[in-house]
Amino acid sequence: MNEKISVIIPIYKVQEYLPKCIESVLQQTYHNLEIILVDDGSPDKCGKICEAYAKKDNRIRVIHKKNEGVSSARNTGLEYASGEYISFIDSDDWITKNAYQVLYQGMKRYDADCAVGKCIHVIDKKGVLRPQKSPAQAVRCETPEETIKNTLLTGSAIWNRLYKRKIFEKLRFPADRINDDEFIALRAYAKCNKIVFLNQDTYYYRIRKNSITTSHFSLRN
Repeated sequence: MNEKISVIIPIYKVQEYLPKCIESVLQQTYHNLEIILVDDGSPDKCGKICEAYAKKDNRIRVIHKKNEGVSSARNTGLEYASGEYISFIDSDDWITKNAYQVLYQGMKRYDADCAVGKCIHVIDKKGVLRPQKSPAQAVRCETPEETIKNTLLTGSAIWNRLYKRKIFEKLRFPADRINDDEFIALRAYAKCNKIVFLNQDTYYYRIRKNSITTSHFSLRN
């Protein structure tokens, strides 16, 4: 396990959640990580939190930029990424201790261009976290066509995945969308030869009030 993984974390107004996210990456059993923290002009203490962590671990690189949205922040992270593999984490979520070891080994074992772990949904009600474990599933490998079909039917996230770097060589997030995951996921899957879905928990997805996914419908979204 000597290939570098670039972990891109876009950050904006999440000062109370950010330490848990960063700590979960620093504690990974897979150590060869490049952790790119993109401070998207956050008006709170996120920038200072990022800098404090960068002083503790030389794997962390902090980028401060003006606020242009999560798509721009992710694209900025891609410009600085130097790893053989790419992964994204939302800054209010966190990952299991062995997440990247599981995803990396899954890609190697099944000769896949993208590995997808299982996600634990966590309901955050005034700071009280209630994990909702997902049911067991058989490990399966899919062609791009199969995964694209399922994405069109059910949706997809960009996080909780590990991609070969080549997938994002010419692929960037659109600047005019808030919910850009499906837009990019479809195009990323189309560049893969094989996608493997693993039966191991790797990601904690926080469901909280006023997040993008729980906000009321808007035409812009």
